[in-house]
Amino acid sequence: QFKVAVLASGISGDFKLGKPEKILCYCAEFDAGHDIPLTVFLDNEKAKGFYGWVMPLGDGRLELGIGARRSELRSTKILKERLFELPGLSEFKSHSPRRESIGALPQSLIDRLCGDNFCLIGDANGGEPLMGASIHKCIDEAIIAVRSIDKSLSNDVSFNDLFMASWNDKFLVDFRRQQKIRQVL
Repeated sequence: QFKVAVLASGISGDFKLGKPEKILCYCAEFDAGHDIPLTVFLDNEKAKGFYGWVMPLGDGRLELGIGARRSELRSTKILKERLFELPGLSEFKSHSPRRESIGALPQSLIDRLCGDNFCLIGDANGGEPLMGASIHKCIDEAIIAVRSIDKSLSNDVSFNDLFMASWNDKFLVDFRRQQKIRQVL
């Protein structure tokens, strides 16, 4: 028995409340021996719904990355191939990366973030990768949840109303702005 549950299960949680659309990203670190400026690639064929990037890491190292809607990809191998098709990156195809990673990010929010006695925070409720690292959103949402729980239990006020009002104050304007940018991608 609980009065309020805060669920932070990540992007893979399944609470029958809906799941956010996923962006699949691949990135690799290379020793380039020279610097390339920070670059962002907007390419609706190779990086549908997201973008590609080059991020200088210093000491001649670079992070190359690309993301696309998971629904647009038949396999993760395609994403890696597309990275080296972006302008100026084919030279790295024959290099061995120092490290590489692939993973999913949430894109969009689920329809229902909370109810009378629960809320989903962090990647569990979705998000927008363009707003920054999701750990920061999760921490802010946890603070909102704790404050909403405290007020709702001590003042007999609706947890749902408190959580959503505070969430909207903190995130809604930026989230809508990022959704407009997403339409361009």
